[in-house]
Amino acid sequence: HASLLRLALAFRDHLKRTEPADEAVAAALTPLIEDPAIEFCLAMESDGVAIGYTYTRFFRSLWGAPWEAHLEDLFVDGAARRRGTGRALVEFVTTRARLRGCASISLNTNEANPGAQALYRGLGFEPAVEESMGGGRELYWYRSLLEEAG
Repeated sequence: HASLLRLALAFRDHLKRTEPADEAVAAALTPLIEDPAIEFCLAMESDGVAIGYTYTRFFRSLWGAPWEAHLEDLFVDGAARRRGTGRALVEFVTTRARLRGCASISLNTNEANPGAQALYRGLGFEPAVEESMGGGRELYWYRSLLEEAG
């Protein structure tokens, strides 16, 4: 868990976020690791140091293929970038998705991240903007329920 925690915190820091706190990330990892619908993958250097990770969710869909995969996180430590690690991680996740019977794999990336977009395009991913209901684009909506819990 220690290597995964270190990388997850580095990813949070890379995104210039201060939350969730270190302790919250550590507490969240164990149930996620134990969940059979979630897989983490670590990329290791030859000396055993973890330099990158993925976090993938597998789920059934009523409207699409029976099984789908969603790549939640892909992170490679800054010092280890530009060496093919990200590509190898995504290829591994894609293989795992096929082995688990998934008909598709999806992910999100920031539109201001051309390096990630080039990586994903090079691996056969295509950006999708769905239009429906009179030509309007489908939008991603978010609502935090944490603020309402108190």
